[in-house]
Amino acid sequence: MEIMEYLKKFSGEIVAIVGSVELSDFAEYKILPSQNIARVEDYFLKFSTKEKLLKALQVVELNDAICNKDFKNLNIGDINKLAIVESLLTKESLFIFENINKGLNHRECENIKRVLKKLNEHQKTIVVVTNDVEFLFNLTKHVLVVDKNNVVKPFNPINWFDSDVYNYISKPPIIDFIEYCRSRKIKIENALETKELLKSIYRSVNK
Repeated sequence: MEIMEYLKKFSGEIVAIVGSVELSDFAEYKILPSQNIARVEDYFLKFSTKEKLLKALQVVELNDAICNKDFKNLNIGDINKLAIVESLLTKESLFIFENINKGLNHRECENIKRVLKKLNEHQKTIVVVTNDVEFLFNLTKHVLVVDKNNVVKPFNPINWFDSDVYNYISKPPIIDFIEYCRSRKIKIENALETKELLKSIYRSVNK
């Protein structure tokens, strides 16, 4: 089944797509500021006000100095943050983000995830295209494995400890580590966050 047919089932939810995806088929939905525009401010003021733009920049932890910069001089992390800014300022109901966590550190990724969840609360359909599985932890329970824009396998709800998932995508190191511990009879919980994993290890050692 084609991706768009599946996305209709998940209207108003956060959906992840992993695998081989041709995003050219979804150009009208893809969110990413055009680098053909000279200045950041010139691009956004075509459909928003300066006041709203500055507030949106604060949400993604960018300061107003970026308004005077050219897109061509920005790094991938800032461009991805501006993609989130665009989603905050438009009235579209479906957004497709490609590798939105690229160029961001862990803290910035967690902030972006919070913003995506906030968007979702307003009945926006959020589609995150990435093969970085760890970014999807605690973000979505709907994952579509895709090959050339056809859904090979849907996981709904997703269980990141289901070995079948990793027949299609790379297994994150944290999952490998937990499975190794269990193979050594170390009982630790299904912790997907590093801090929670450390707590689980501490509890298991002190039993």
